[in-house]
Amino acid sequence: MDNNLTLINGRLAVPAMIDIGEDGARVLRALVLVRSEKRRRVDVIPVRMTDPAADMTPEALDAGRRLFIAGALLRRCRPDGSESGGRLEVAADSIALHPDDRPPSTPLA
Repeated sequence: MDNNLTLINGRLAVPAMIDIGEDGARVLRALVLVRSEKRRRVDVIPVRMTDPAADMTPEALDAGRRLFIAGALLRRCRPDGSESGGRLEVAADSIALHPDDRPPSTPLA
């Protein structure tokens, strides 16, 4: 059995954007920063969600905000139909704000 499940716990690299898609649906786009435990590697992962919850606004999704994301890994092909040069992104089914979110520079008390 195959399973395409992606779970991410990271911070927004830049403020999220919400656009209106071709079909009129709201589309949330975000770049999520994920650091390895030893901080040797940093990945920036593109995330996309169609019809996000009403409380998912650009104001609520500012840079540095910690998120939990669940979804599937998806390969987007180039608009010209070429198979080379596509990119991977997470098609999110669920995005939740971290319950104990603090700005990245705030030390734990």
